[in-house]
Amino acid sequence: MRKILIFTNEFYPFKGGIGRYCEELINVIKHDNQVTLIAPKYDDKLKQSDISKKMTLNLFSGGQFKYWHLPKLIKKSDVYKF
Repeated sequence: MRKILIFTNEFYPFKGGIGRYCEELINVIKHDNQVTLIAPKYDDKLKQSDISKKMTLNLFSGGQFKYWHLPKLIKKSDVYKF
């Protein structure tokens, strides 16, 4: 079993573009791998959805971010414990 970290700026409840791609990727790999998703927390619907089963969620407050914010977000998250 591999550990896979997915860091995205768009995910559920958004159903198009990056959010949809990440959702499909996670649905394929989460059954055979340990998946951790780091994404913005838009609302609490993600924690209650079927998508979140069999994976670890590491959500941060706020909405979409710019990629130059990544160093600050990585330090803020539990990525170092991954």
